[in-house]
Amino acid sequence: MATHDVTFWFDFGSPYAYFAHRRLPAFEKATGAHVISKPFMLGSAFAQTGARPLLDIPLKAAYAKIDLARLARFYDVPFQMPPNAPTVTLAAARIFYGLNATDPAAATTFAKAVFDAAFATGQDVSEQAVVKACLRESGLDEELAAMAQEPEWKQALKDAGAKATESGVFGAPFFVHDGEPFWGVERMDMLIAKLGPVS
Repeated sequence: MATHDVTFWFDFGSPYAYFAHRRLPAFEKATGAHVISKPFMLGSAFAQTGARPLLDIPLKAAYAKIDLARLARFYDVPFQMPPNAPTVTLAAARIFYGLNATDPAAATTFAKAVFDAAFATGQDVSEQAVVKACLRESGLDEELAAMAQEPEWKQALKDAGAKATESGVFGAPFFVHDGEPFWGVERMDMLIAKLGPVS
């Protein structure tokens, strides 16, 4: 039985969030945590902090190329950067909220499909055809892609961005437990240590 609630803030366009998402099953098993997934647009955080996408800054982009390949080896997961990264992932995030409202398990499966499409195989998840393929891969009707244009889920994503800022979120992946922030995939180990093993 879950003993902790941990909020996981992420952007489907973040390669570092991809690695964190890949670690979630082991994280939950180790801690008994109940992870509450919350996609948001990093752009909303950047607007507050004045930051820019990592790949838009040449020195950081060069480092990230090395670092991401290193993380893929370290965590032993497939990795391929989409050629047009950073990718705007509004549709996938809106659909996630639409699915999560009635079937959280389907939303979780869809999230994995989107992350894998983006960073395991390097596809452009801003393309509707790719989003529909992710829905099919998740065992869902591709017509659910229409949720990306529904006002309710557009607003849900906007509200998530506002909540993220209110919670002090400025990057991805970002975890919050009991008001304490943890930024970055490597900080998951610190969070595991804080939460302790399943009793």
